Amino acid sequence: MGTDARKGLEVTKWDNWLKEIESEYRKHPKDFLRQERFSTLMHTSSVGWMRHYWDEIKNDDFFMREVVPHVHDGDVGYPYRTSDEYQNLSPCTIGGLNVLYMMRKYWELFPPEDIQYILDVGGGYGNTCKICHNLGYVGRYVIADFPLMLHIQRRFLTDNRIHDVEFELLDMPKLLPPNNCKSLLLATNSVCEMPVETRLEIEPHYKSFDYLFFAHNDLFDGVDNMEYFGGLKERLEAKKLFHVDWIEDVGRNKRFKCNNWFMLCRKR
Repeated sequence: MGTDARKGLEVTKWDNWLKEIESEYRKHPKDFLRQERFSTLMHTSSVGWMRHYWDEIKNDDFFMREVVPHVHDGDVGYPYRTSDEYQNLSPCTIGGLNVLYMMRKYWELFPPEDIQYILDVGGGYGNTCKICHNLGYVGRYVIADFPLMLHIQRRFLTDNRIHDVEFELLDMPKLLPPNNCKSLLLATNSVCEMPVETRLEIEPHYKSFDYLFFAHNDLFDGVDNMEYFGGLKERLEAKKLFHVDWIEDVGRNKRFKCNNWFMLCRKR
């Protein structure tokens, strides 16, 4: 989750999860990615979750030639490995590559080359940031998250020799992109896990970005995310600010009987 503002809910799932994450990270600094809460939320061991993504990526000449050979997981946190069939990438990294794949497919855009400012709202353990830097990203990259997660991300990226990253709490007026640069707000399973009033506080700032990428589930802490993101789509399109593609994660939903979606917004 990408904000430390949890107004309106005395106890959220993230309040409890952060306690578990802190304990796992403290007790298992060398293999924290394989601990229960990390694995559940940020670093799944199941390649089945990502198989349908890989089926598309492996048939894309650009990705197999220019992207996949340059991405690696390293040893920090002892990430899960897959087989040679998946180039030994972790399922989490395959998921991160899918985000870039979808941006290229729907926007004809490749962020490591075409974006100068990325705001990563709720950056997991830092893996998407690492992927972008593996691929040569040299723009400004900001992760906004809980203090504990910022600490973990900083250590993970530093240990992977990635240093040109900023770590901030989610205070949107301070995190807006500079003028005259291509900008991306990335929020994979983060905005969908915020209290609604926090979502509405940051929503007016979306217009400052050129691209918005959301991944979301259907329900979190009693909030109907299908209703919320359906409303967000209507609001963005009504103002004629963005073209919005709201895309069902069909492969995952059919295979695991869940309800996950992507929303890609491109400024008009």
